[in-house]
Amino acid sequence: MPNKDCPGRDGPVDRDPYGKGLVECVGCACRYHVPCAEFFRERQEPCAVCGQRPLATQLVGGNRYAPRTVPTYSPRSTPAYAPPRISPPAEEPSGGIGWAVFVVLAIVVAIGLLIAFMSHTNGVPASPSSSSSPPSAPPSTSPVDSPALQPVGYVQALRARVTAFNVFAGGQDAPERASRVYATRFRNEAGRFIYWELDLEHGPLGFRQSFAIVTYLYGPNGGLVNQAISSSYTEGDWANSFYSNRLTTLDSSMTDGDYRLSIFVNGIKVAVKEFTIEQDAAAIQSAVSAALEEAQRLYAQREYRAAVAACDRALQADPGNVSAADLRTSILKTIEILGIQ
Repeated sequence: MPNKDCPGRDGPVDRDPYGKGLVECVGCACRYHVPCAEFFRERQEPCAVCGQRPLATQLVGGNRYAPRTVPTYSPRSTPAYAPPRISPPAEEPSGGIGWAVFVVLAIVVAIGLLIAFMSHTNGVPASPSSSSSPPSAPPSTSPVDSPALQPVGYVQALRARVTAFNVFAGGQDAPERASRVYATRFRNEAGRFIYWELDLEHGPLGFRQSFAIVTYLYGPNGGLVNQAISSSYTEGDWANSFYSNRLTTLDSSMTDGDYRLSIFVNGIKVAVKEFTIEQDAAAIQSAVSAALEEAQRLYAQREYRAAVAACDRALQADPGNVSAADLRTSILKTIEILGIQ
């Protein structure tokens, strides 16, 4: 019994949507639309029913059908072009293919809407008038910073101008904004921390916008001391905003000297701040006194090398200390006279 639908999935064989007639397989009499049969032959596919390869056809009624000549290509050549599928007339829809195309288009549209929604809601939010989310380890795609890279002073994602970039000291929690004392010089003090604050000037965006912040802190020798990333957002009806977060601790682990802080928003360097960390005067004097006492005790015990090391610690805390310098010179002369190696 002849098949009802073309194996090429172009609809029933009792219609001729292409106007080129029908053919049937010489082996099993399975019927094809002429363009579908030519497509099977060019792809060297077997008959969809009896498996005859290559597909040999004849016109419906018994006359041999001579298919068009198909060029032969070498393995490196471009594959033979398959004729485009011609959709049936609008008043006679094919059904299967049209429905599949509709499903694919619906999936593509749904994925696009999901991506657009996530682009506006992704990220861990923070209060616009307090601080960003806690800093975390930097991602592998962190922006590259260098002293030669100049800040742009503008945040493109928010259409905002940077009006201020400051640092201030605080405890475990940042002080309220009205109580913050912005400074460029800090003294080492246990239990205290340095925070940064970024102030932006912008109008309402009309939608919520998330963004990523990356900070780089460089020490007195120019080396990277700290790198951290945090995320925040601005709501659609906000006009102007500021963001802040903890930068580093203020204790003996921070070397005295000048520091440089760079801040990036969505991969763009927007601001730079420099500040200085110095020892507390009382703490310096206490460290020098303790080192000098130890040096004198070791000198009296004739532990000359250890006494010199104690003098070096005093001079490291206070390079201009005359007492430590004179004692060190005396100990070295004694070592020289005694010929101690």
